[in-house]
Order: sequence, then structure tokens, then C-alpha cells
Amino acid sequence: MSRAILLSIFAVGVCGCAGAVSKIRMRAASDMACPAKNVEVTSTDSAKPDNDEGGAYYAEGCNKIRRYTTQCDNAGCHDIQGVDVVAMVQSQASADMQCGANSLVIAHMNGDTFGVIGCERQAIYQMQCDQHSCHLIANARPAKL
Repeated sequence: MSRAILLSIFAVGVCGCAGAVSKIRMRAASDMACPAKNVEVTSTDSAKPDNDEGGAYYAEGCNKIRRYTTQCDNAGCHDIQGVDVVAMVQSQASADMQCGANSLVIAHMNGDTFGVIGCERQAIYQMQCDQHSCHLIANARPAKL
């Protein structure tokens, strides 16, 4: 066996390194009480949609959506932080649209954009996050359908 192959096997065996997507899928499955096989994880980086090296990701499954961030280095991915996107959007949209949270249908449109329909109204929200927290910004005032 070549030295490079042996070093690769050794590195994986020592650190048990898994990429960001795998780590986030397992964390999301736990947070969302959803089987890991039903959780889809995507990077928020549209230039690198298959990014597996850390950053921001969305996990979707079992009618739930969470946004996660993680940092990865030679020791693996760590410091995974997540927020419940559905709860945030329901809270904001229900107030803006004067509609009960259970009457809202939320769709992850792309990147950090979410569409909401309910009570004969519709709205679009943009998720804005920094290192410590996330908040929603309405792209447009709720409009009647």
C-alpha cells in the first residue's frame, strides 16, 4: 500500500472525521425527532451547494426546517448551532398576517428565503443571521391572495 493511502486510513481512524452534512443530519434528526434518513441537508452557499466543509446549512424533514452553522477543521466539524426556522417564521408571519400559526403553510424557497401562505394572505421572509443569532425580515408586506 502506498504511504498516502495508509496516512488517509490512519487520519480517518484517529479523528473519526465526518463532514459537516453528516454531522448536521445526525444533530437535526435528534433536534427534530425525525429519522436521519428523512432529513435533507443543504448548504446555504449557492456557489457551493454540495459544500461539506462547514458554514451554514438548512436541514429539512418531517415538516420541520432548522438552520445550522458549524465550523470544521482537521479534527472534524464541531460547535454546531441550530435554530428552529418554522417556529421563527410562524411567530413572525402569524403576527404580520393576523393568522393563527397552525393556519400557515411555510415553504423554503431558496437560500435564506421563505414563503408563507395563510388566511388568504401571502408573505415572503428573508432569514438574516450573524454569529450569534438569526432574525427575519419581511421582503414585502403581507398581501391578499
